[in-house]
Amino acid sequence: MKPRAAVAALVAAALAPRSAEAIVKELYTTNAVCKQNNCVNPIFPALQELPKLEVQEWKKYSLDSVSGFMNFCKPFVNYDVAVPNISSSVKDKIEAAVKDIQSGKYFDKDMLPTYANPLQDAVALQDRIATKMYFYHLSGLGIEPWDHPQPAEDAARKRSYVESYHPMRGCARSVAAMTCYTHFPQAFTGLADKTSVSYMRPCRSCCESYIQACNVECCDESVTCVWDSSKSGQSPATTSKQTVRADGVSVLLEMGYADFEGPSIHCTGSGSEASRMAKVAVPTIAAGLAAFYYAL
Repeated sequence: MKPRAAVAALVAAALAPRSAEAIVKELYTTNAVCKQNNCVNPIFPALQELPKLEVQEWKKYSLDSVSGFMNFCKPFVNYDVAVPNISSSVKDKIEAAVKDIQSGKYFDKDMLPTYANPLQDAVALQDRIATKMYFYHLSGLGIEPWDHPQPAEDAARKRSYVESYHPMRGCARSVAAMTCYTHFPQAFTGLADKTSVSYMRPCRSCCESYIQACNVECCDESVTCVWDSSKSGQSPATTSKQTVRADGVSVLLEMGYADFEGPSIHCTGSGSEASRMAKVAVPTIAAGLAAFYYAL
């Protein structure tokens, strides 16, 4: 095949629509010789935090009242949020931390209060935890976190394709989105600030977006975004998933993510980030191939 014909074929292949069946086969291999890729524990970013977060007390706050207190998660949160109930003063939190240290309990220094404003402190704490979960998960995937310290900015840089492209940039951004959606659940906009609300899990589509962006493949059924032991009709022991927290404590996950396509009033997040990145990347690659073709 002549060089121009070969490049033209590559461009056509890059732009050709892909069937749903092809995508499913990529993500959930049926090959007898299974090759795992990015199959880590926990399988999804901050997944192990869901049971703890769901039993906390949450209060609704408008985005305008809390966005100024966010740092890492600010680019990913564009909805009114739920914040853990502010039930303790700064003094009480410090005293509780001292007691934990003295008794030998597991202690995370990030839990110490940083600001005098209780709301600012609660929001900043969630932001720090989400950042930590982001760094933990990238490290687990074998990705150097410091290559992507600000994933939202990485994707927004307007530089040339060669300068700005990093093979795992889309994956890092998807991990960041998942950790932020997990620690900043959505709250219904029509409610007044400080109204008690329930924790809203990330949407199924956010999980699916992560699988696509990071090309996650496992040889078992762990790459499943939605499961509910209470509705499966089977024993929770056989349908639940086991994972481990950062402190080494085992966590039993009886439920997965909310079975909705985001954005939705029933779950947190849009889940469209990986798709958006893919739509940008494919035409860019094709454009590069086309330029090479005309240079021949």
